[in-house]
Amino acid sequence: MKTRKARIELLVDDEVKVKIKKAAAEARLSISDYCSGMILKGEVVAPLGSRELQLMASLSGMANNLNQAVKRMHQEKALEERVNDVLNVIDQIEKLLP
Repeated sequence: MKTRKARIELLVDDEVKVKIKKAAAEARLSISDYCSGMILKGEVVAPLGSRELQLMASLSGMANNLNQAVKRMHQEKALEERVNDVLNVIDQIEKLLP
């Protein structure tokens, strides 16, 4: 991460200051990062929260399991034996989705 030393001042009224602080907090960013993103890109992307990271890890693991099950199905050509494995993984994924 680069060390930031340059300073730019922006004058706003109290109402705008509150709105900027609230928007930065909702995006889980510092006011500086929020304003820089909005000025340079016209948007900001909030970093993933811990719950979102957990869901991503779970989905990644399930995708890996599904891939392995399908690979075994192809290798063994025993579709009926592996269908339940695939269906179980799909059920796990559906439970995580809203």
